[in-house]
Amino acid sequence: MDKQALLNKTEQINTVIEAFLPKEGEYDQLIVNAMNYSVLAGGKRLRPLMMQTAFHVFANDTEEPEILHRFMAAIECIQPIPCAMTIFRQWIMICTVEEI
Repeated sequence: MDKQALLNKTEQINTVIEAFLPKEGEYDQLIVNAMNYSVLAGGKRLRPLMMQTAFHVFANDTEEPEILHRFMAAIECIQPIPCAMTIFRQWIMICTVEEI
């Protein structure tokens, strides 16, 4: 896959993810801005790209179903939570060790 094809796939994945985020004006603006910033921050979108590629490898269907797009968005939205929990746990451990 060349660089331009990868950029096109990344743009397509960003469009899929943006479709599942709340629109501005629907909810509290501060929360929506925070959600959009954290999810749409730069990245290679490797997890959804691998999911999309696996679908095309194993499915004989060239058309992508809606459920695939839901999972692609979910894997990008849920992934930061375990990372944040790991950082928080390490911070707690460091604080606890420093107190001893």
